[in-house]
Amino acid sequence: MTKIFAFLAVALIATGALVLAVPREEPGGPGARSLSPQAAVEVPTYLLKAREVAEQVNAPLSILFGFVSLYYSRRSYNINKSRAEAEKARSV
Repeated sequence: MTKIFAFLAVALIATGALVLAVPREEPGGPGARSLSPQAAVEVPTYLLKAREVAEQVNAPLSILFGFVSLYYSRRSYNINKSRAEAEKARSV
C-alpha cells in the first residue's frame, strides 16, 4: 500500500508541475495588446496535449490521494488508540 501511496504522490506532483510549466495555448496567438509579441514561444503540440491530459487527471488524482491519505490517517489513529487502551489495561 505504501507503493501506491508513493505512486499517487509522484503522479500528483508530476501533473501539477506539467500544468504549471507548460503555458496554455491562447487561441489566435499573441494579439495587438501583447507587450512583446516577439517573445511568444512556440510550444510543441505534444506538450500541449500532455498539459490537457494533466489538467484532466489532476483533480481526480487529488481526490484519490486524499482518500488514501485519510485511510492511512484513520488507520494509524485506530492503531495508536488500541495501543493506548492496551497499555492502560495492563497498568491497572
